[in-house]
Amino acid sequence: MGERGHPVVTASPPLPPPPPQRTTRVQLLYALALLITVILAVTLYLTHRLVRSYGTSIAVTRDWTARLARVSELGALAADVAPGAEALGTLDIAGARARERAALDRFRARLDSVHGEVARGVGDADTAALLANLTDVGMAMQLMDAQATRLLDAVERGARGAAARELAEVGRRHALVGALLVGLRGEMGRLQQDQLARQAAAARSVERFESIIGLCLLLLAAGATWYGTRMSRRVQQLQAERERSLRERYRSLVEGAPDVIYTLSTGLVIVQHMPERFTAAFARRLNECCRIAVKEAAAGDQVAPGLALIAPGNRHLVLRRSGARYVVELSDAPPVSRHRPSVDVLFRSTAQAAGSSAVGVILTGMGDDGAAGLLEMKRAGAATLAQDERTCVVFGMPKEAILIGAVDEVLPLPSIPAAVLKQARR
Repeated sequence: MGERGHPVVTASPPLPPPPPQRTTRVQLLYALALLITVILAVTLYLTHRLVRSYGTSIAVTRDWTARLARVSELGALAADVAPGAEALGTLDIAGARARERAALDRFRARLDSVHGEVARGVGDADTAALLANLTDVGMAMQLMDAQATRLLDAVERGARGAAARELAEVGRRHALVGALLVGLRGEMGRLQQDQLARQAAAARSVERFESIIGLCLLLLAAGATWYGTRMSRRVQQLQAERERSLRERYRSLVEGAPDVIYTLSTGLVIVQHMPERFTAAFARRLNECCRIAVKEAAAGDQVAPGLALIAPGNRHLVLRRSGARYVVELSDAPPVSRHRPSVDVLFRSTAQAAGSSAVGVILTGMGDDGAAGLLEMKRAGAATLAQDERTCVVFGMPKEAILIGAVDEVLPLPSIPAAVLKQARR
């Protein structure tokens, strides 16, 4: 209390850390996210390629196995077409001819099926050779059929000598067909191995790319670890700078005008945007630095000359009049202007309790907490002061108060103590 018992209420949020180099960091994070996305996309693509390669290998093996089985069936069908030695003694020439014709039809049907499948399912570079082999098999089969017909004609005429010679010729023709089919199976087996080798080579190339991706992931992990360590050190550095700036800020305020504070015969009530458990230590530190007493406010504390009361973290501080004295109360009401303690709560209660007998001061800070309450103090007749933009770390709360017309004087930080003393003595 001063000559007129003026309580001085102030709002002074703690100094925020210096703004980081956001652009560079955001760009780096975007680049890192893009790199991770690219690596994941390439990994998925390579995995798809590898799975597809294995699937193709399985399909190639299945298809060639089926083709080889059909070629083997051609050999059995060719044997049915060629008459054996029993044809020399047969009396049913018509039946033998019918059986030989039916076997030939089955052979040709199967040969056409294999021909069409090779034309559709084998690569262009390999199709010509296989089709030529199949054509040779078909021509050899025609020659054997013609020889079988002559054999049956000789048996039907009863020319046993000629029939024996034709039977031997049929055997040679059948052996030729068999040799051609063996060659065809060998060529198909070679093509199958070639296709499987190409698939294996493709799989190995994919595996090499996977090794490169693995190396990239290791490098990415190493880079992320390095960057995380660097960021951690930067955060620690910013925290240290923040704490140092806080100490310098309040030391400049206290040491810059010691006589003013010493002679200030009013009580001080302060709201600080700080979490609980920090305000008590903060008050003790200020008590050691200042030539007035500083303490964390408790319910029922009296506002007295030479005493500064700091609102405890997470609790609103309310000023009440008790006879000729002013006392403080604490409240657990919901946050106001997103804060608890809230500057608006203190300023509004001061406007109601002290009116024109108070001086309101709002200092650097983010947001708009305190602007509306300071306007209520001014309308109640109180003197109101705000820190100027040049000396503010964050010109947020003072700016909002100035914009709504809640401030009588805008001053640099070192000039505020003298202005408070002047207003308190008026």
